Amino acid sequence: MENNSNKTETDNPVRGQLFPSPGLVMLTQLGLFILGSGIGALLYGVISRLYGWDMALSLLPDSPEADRWQIRVQLGLGHLAGFCASGLFTAWLFYRPGMGSGISWPDYLKINRKPDWLVVALALLLMMVSTPFVLFTLQLNQDIPMPESFKLAEEQAELVLKGLLNMEYPSELIGNLLLIAVLPAIGEEIVFRGIVQRQLMRVIPNPIAALFLAAVIFSLAHFQMEGFIPRMILGLILGWLYWKCGNLWVPSIAHLFNNGAQVLGQYLHKQGLSSVNLEDDINVPTAVALLSLIMAFGVITLINRRTDTSEYGS
Repeated sequence: MENNSNKTETDNPVRGQLFPSPGLVMLTQLGLFILGSGIGALLYGVISRLYGWDMALSLLPDSPEADRWQIRVQLGLGHLAGFCASGLFTAWLFYRPGMGSGISWPDYLKINRKPDWLVVALALLLMMVSTPFVLFTLQLNQDIPMPESFKLAEEQAELVLKGLLNMEYPSELIGNLLLIAVLPAIGEEIVFRGIVQRQLMRVIPNPIAALFLAAVIFSLAHFQMEGFIPRMILGLILGWLYWKCGNLWVPSIAHLFNNGAQVLGQYLHKQGLSSVNLEDDINVPTAVALLSLIMAFGVITLINRRTDTSEYGS
């Protein structure tokens, strides 16, 4: 059967169809992200006043549980409004009925069909086998000299992350899974894959070049340069899964699995159930990294064959 996953809204245009300007779509997404982030901050301010929270709170690795929950609320509201709501609204705004594109916003985002669960399983396998190579690139990235201002920002972000990952109770595990795994799997995939990547592919003839640019934007948007390369590779993998499979659920589930596994691993270490501390530097030998890369390309080949020989998402 023919695989339509790689077709774009510019393929086989129908007379009378009106597609929005890619630049306008991405500028609107940026504006709505800023607006959404502001709304999230406003909601956080209101909640802080109601509960008497210190809005200038800085989270540290040894901060008490109440402080950790306060920061989770702050970050969660920001992500929910800045990414999830703004991304969905951008898609609806330009691809709602009556806009002339001939497709609905669920069609545009490619969330209207259930995924092929074999491909989902292969996508999760891809995330697992590629992890040693990604960690290896993190080592290389950390060896690159950075300006002092970047290092200070990295240290501050690391302190916050260590504070969040200091999970003492199962409720904190659930809270972190929602904040670090579920919300990014929804919001970041809608914005960076559903909006940014798809619009870039409308203006860049070479899809691989568009994937790379979208992955660079994805990594830069996290403002953590010591993890720029591994995060770019993650964005490239997720972007390729979206482009190849033509279904946003696949990279979303892969993203959730990647982030969720790290949160769960750290919780198990905190509870004494695992000897692996993900906050420590993990040294990956070059040979292991090469094997990881070879295995990743092997899984990519399997995904290619599956999506090329089946009507994906039916």
